[in-house]
Amino acid sequence: RRDRGAMGLTMQMRSHRPAADIIIPAYNAGDVLPRVLADLAAQPGIAACRVTVVDDGSTDDTGAVLARSGHPWLTVVRQTNRGRAAARNAGLRVARADTVVFLDADMVAGERWLERHLAAQRAQPSVVMGPIVQVDAAGPDGLYDLAATFRRHAGTDRLAAVTQTQASR
Repeated sequence: RRDRGAMGLTMQMRSHRPAADIIIPAYNAGDVLPRVLADLAAQPGIAACRVTVVDDGSTDDTGAVLARSGHPWLTVVRQTNRGRAAARNAGLRVARADTVVFLDADMVAGERWLERHLAAQRAQPSVVMGPIVQVDAAGPDGLYDLAATFRRHAGTDRLAAVTQTQASR
């Protein structure tokens, strides 16, 4: 069903509680979103999750790309351009899962990233945050390879091993 939320956000609502909400702020990302969505579609366990792409007032074909995607796990939130932080917050407002993951619209997560991330959360529920690092330069397709960056900084692409932090007690 469609619902008009606070501050003029338009979103598609689903009734089940996902295993994780993956929130992607997007502004003029029509050229890279097909690859990012294809990478997410290949992730084991994605069908149990919800990916929310917040179209932050794009003026390119981002909206059309999202409309054509056809992924049942994809929810689109549209808002006027207010910046990446506001787009992340808009996605967070519609999240229903206990686990929320943020990705950027120009990042591919790497093989089995979601599975490892969710396994780390099940093993030790806590705040998971990535190190503040300079992400390797975008490839010729304009995308950033998250796994390659973590391999460079930690010697492994096991995102959970790099980013798992002890919860505050």
